[in-house]
Amino acid sequence: MPARPPLLLAASLLLATCGGSTDPQVVFGADDRRCTSIALSNSPEDADLVDEFGDCLAAAYLAGVPFTADVSRPTVEGDPIYTHFAYDGETVLIVTDNRLDQFGTGTVTAEQCAELIFAPLVRFGDWMPMGEDCTEQPHGGFVESN
Repeated sequence: MPARPPLLLAASLLLATCGGSTDPQVVFGADDRRCTSIALSNSPEDADLVDEFGDCLAAAYLAGVPFTADVSRPTVEGDPIYTHFAYDGETVLIVTDNRLDQFGTGTVTAEQCAELIFAPLVRFGDWMPMGEDCTEQPHGGFVESN
C-alpha cells in the first residue's frame, strides 16, 4: 500500500486542481459585527436599507468602534457585486468582488485604507462608504463568486 502524501501536499493539490486561492475569502454576512449585511435588489426598498447600512457604518466609524459588514448590490442586469467592509478601529479593509458581473472586469479588488469617507451613492442619492489613502492587497473575494 503506497504511503499517503503529506497533508500540506494534498491541500496544495486540491487548491491547484480546483483553481482555489490561498488568499483569504469572505462568506457573505458570516462575519457581521456591529452592523448587519444587506442584499439589495434594485427595488424601491433598497433606499431604506442603504440609509440604515450607511448610518450604522458611519456611527461605528466615527465612534472608533470596530465593525464588519457586507453589501450585495445587483447590476442593472441583476448580476451581484459584493463589497466587504472590515474596520478594526484604525484602518478599514474594503473588498469588492465583481466576478459574477457579466459586463464588469470580473475581478476582486481589496484595499486597506487609512480613512473611510461617506460619499453619495448616485443610484439612490444616499450615502455609502469609500476608502481614502488606500493600499491594494491580495484577497480571494467572496465564496459566493466562486
